[in-house]
Amino acid sequence: MFLLWLFLFRLMLKSVLLQHDARMLSQVLPLMTERITQLYGIDSFQREIRTVLADQLLSFFKVHPQLLFDHMADIIDFLAALRNISRAGESFFSHMIWVVGEYSSPLHDTRFTVEVITKLHDVLESMAYEAISAFQASRSKPVASARLLCVLMTALSKIASRCQDLIPRVLLCLTKIVKQYAESQTDQDNRRLMVTRANELVHILKMPSVATTVMNTPIDVENRLLHVDPIASMGLVLQATSLSVGP
Repeated sequence: MFLLWLFLFRLMLKSVLLQHDARMLSQVLPLMTERITQLYGIDSFQREIRTVLADQLLSFFKVHPQLLFDHMADIIDFLAALRNISRAGESFFSHMIWVVGEYSSPLHDTRFTVEVITKLHDVLESMAYEAISAFQASRSKPVASARLLCVLMTALSKIASRCQDLIPRVLLCLTKIVKQYAESQTDQDNRRLMVTRANELVHILKMPSVATTVMNTPIDVENRLLHVDPIASMGLVLQATSLSVGP
């Protein structure tokens, strides 16, 4: 019975998405962020529902990136509470961070001015420092996993690439995150993953013009509306990018 209900629930969300109705998506999104923290306390039920909602969250914003600005206040409130990592599930929470980093750009919505972008940066920065403080206080397992922190570091770096006055603050934040978790007793593979990602981002941000290009995919490229030239010197570009993110 539950599997049938889950199938119908997934089908309903896909139907909403296929209609490409921004108004309907705008009505559903607040319900997703609210109800996902109030699921009935059965592990298997929570896991399945969270997976469905996390997947659909990315699809909603891909179709209508403007939802980020329209619901910015609710999204900020959601991300400002680290307890929502466990209440909503890490995948949903990290997807929301990714959405902020990916779509808070005037390429997707001209309403994203420097002031608005800076406001979103401040939220993510506060989250990062709160995670560090919580870990220092508990001296135990980090409240945020290595995967979520990598998403967070990338989102901060993307935002800084659009507002270069933020680059020094992001570089400092990246350094503190890596220093704190590199000295922890967390899994060695996770530590290596975080250090590698942070070093890549630091190398990119130290070259602002490269960061702007590498971290902001043009909409035409996302939609595959691009011209492919077989004699273009793309190899040189890729080599330069590889060198810029190398350890």
